[in-house]
Amino acid sequence: MQINMPSSPVRVDAGDVVFTLEDQGGAHVSITLYVQGSPPIEHDESFQGARETTLHLDAGTYACKILIAAFKYGALNRHYETTIHANGTVIASAAGDVAGTEDSDIGWVKFNVIAA
Repeated sequence: MQINMPSSPVRVDAGDVVFTLEDQGGAHVSITLYVQGSPPIEHDESFQGARETTLHLDAGTYACKILIAAFKYGALNRHYETTIHANGTVIASAAGDVAGTEDSDIGWVKFNVIAA
């Protein structure tokens, strides 16, 4: 799985930042966002819609990681179409299909968020 980052580092306004994790595909998808100094934001019930979490980020640089795992077992289909937003702006995305002979497709990426 390739995770696309439109820009890195990610820049946000300091203060409350709304992170949204969602998937519009038919595979079972688990999304985890790690932001330095905060508990992980996890969303593994993407069939229930997007998950929003607000974190307060003081001015500074935050090390972050995203882990996305798509599974075909018991899913509607093999397709995943995942996006992660910060304050409504896409910061990462991944789209594709779990390969026919595979049970899952997994990807991760490290990046920084700069709050100013």
